[in-house]
Amino acid sequence: QDTDNLVVKLAQTGNVVWAKPFGGKGGDNINQIAVDAEGNLFASGNFTGTLNFFDGVHEINNEGGLDGYIVKFSSAEVKVVWVRHVGGGGWETVYGIGVTASGNVLATGRFNSQQIGVDDQQLETTGDIDAFCLYLNGETGKLTWAFTFGTPDGEDRTGCTEVDANGNFYLTGFVSSGLV
Repeated sequence: QDTDNLVVKLAQTGNVVWAKPFGGKGGDNINQIAVDAEGNLFASGNFTGTLNFFDGVHEINNEGGLDGYIVKFSSAEVKVVWVRHVGGGGWETVYGIGVTASGNVLATGRFNSQQIGVDDQQLETTGDIDAFCLYLNGETGKLTWAFTFGTPDGEDRTGCTEVDANGNFYLTGFVSSGLV
């Protein structure tokens, strides 16, 4: 199904401040959003085909199956600041996203490719479907650290992500075959 994403900012009165669609050929989804202290918007999701952003500059191409993405939009001018592609040959989805007080980003999801690439780092699966955590610099979007976890059989994935006042991350998710 050919669907596109939509991000909307509403004023406290309920009036639309801005609305921006983005997408491309194939199915596109936003799974979670987060806002930093400066009002910048971060979104995580997945797409098939090519994902085009409304600025005409940022575009990412799917590597097969379903690929994930993380995007930062500036609040004042509704511009794309940076985009990160999470891709491999299988199914990759970025479900959760959280922002620290300093503006850095933790993104979480699941993948079933043997390897997925983020920036110059390759992450490998330990089983059937595994979870991943990515920590990104909020200003540049560059990957700071990453890890995967899972069990040898079944599906393991993360869902929602939250950050507390001390900068600790909390993840939800499930494992299908025991402890990670």
